[in-house]
Amino acid sequence: MTVGSMQYLAVVEYEETIFVDALGGYAHQDGEGGRLIRLAWRPALGRESLAAPVPCEMIYYFSGSKEVQKRLMTDIGPALQRMLDQPSDAGSAAREGRILPFRSTR
Repeated sequence: MTVGSMQYLAVVEYEETIFVDALGGYAHQDGEGGRLIRLAWRPALGRESLAAPVPCEMIYYFSGSKEVQKRLMTDIGPALQRMLDQPSDAGSAAREGRILPFRSTR
């Protein structure tokens, strides 16, 4: 899902939500590559009720990510709602992504 005018891709999974800047940060190694994860939200246990906020651990991979996070927190709700409002495409095939490990050059 693309979140707001920032062009961030949110990958929402049960254990965490990661955000990738679709317009910046590209790395490659051995002919393969992709965009870099900028920040992640990892929900913590211990919610007192369904109506209570979900406590999260915020993980920042780059400087300046706290400002980005503030905008993402505003934009992700409407982006999720737009995605839920769209009819699902039953004919589309699911794609599986891969995370490429970085190797040290030392």
